[in-house]
Amino acid sequence: MSQIYRYDAGLKIDVDYTLEQLTGRFQSVKDGLPELLKNATDHYERLGKDSPKLLLPESQQIVVAIASASKSLLVLDFGGASSSHFEKWKEWSSRTASSAADSLKIQGGHGNGGKAFMVRGSNEHSFLESVVNGKRTRIGFDSASEQKRFHPGDVLEGSTPIVDLAISNPSHQLDQILAGFKLSVSNLPASCAAVFNERQSYTAVVLQGVRDWSRARASSFPKIT
Repeated sequence: MSQIYRYDAGLKIDVDYTLEQLTGRFQSVKDGLPELLKNATDHYERLGKDSPKLLLPESQQIVVAIASASKSLLVLDFGGASSSHFEKWKEWSSRTASSAADSLKIQGGHGNGGKAFMVRGSNEHSFLESVVNGKRTRIGFDSASEQKRFHPGDVLEGSTPIVDLAISNPSHQLDQILAGFKLSVSNLPASCAAVFNERQSYTAVVLQGVRDWSRARASSFPKIT
């Protein structure tokens, strides 16, 4: 015998608590860092549809660095992402954000791993910044906020959201990020500098106050990994 249902309007769910449950396994560097590396390689594959050179292994450069004093982590690639990519990345548990249909090599699933590590792997805050086609966009998570830590926010510069802001010197902007890791564009590995100099694009993920390292002494860290 069939049944007829009357449904409540909307689905009742505690979103933040559900995300806390789903993201717990990405708190450590061991589990979270591979997600950021996967995101970088996947984005090279997406961009390869329009820029086939990025499908070559020598073009898919990724830099990982740490700053022992601030216990920060950097993952840097040279693909570059537009604000439209950022809008997709803001969505948790998306069926389409990974754009897996763009390439058989894309490993992304529901778009949670990298964001989860940015939130749960940091005691302070994290951000994702990209420059491409002369425009800069930055979003971030405030991990210290119990109310908003899972909410991606457009980072402000003064009172202006950093969304598609025109930028004339990508190298200078990237140097500002790298300075926190005692690096610069001029002393990146030659293979990385070559890709950046040709594309003038990058995507940088930075976690400030990495949870795993919160009790470790600064002297115990390697300077660059």
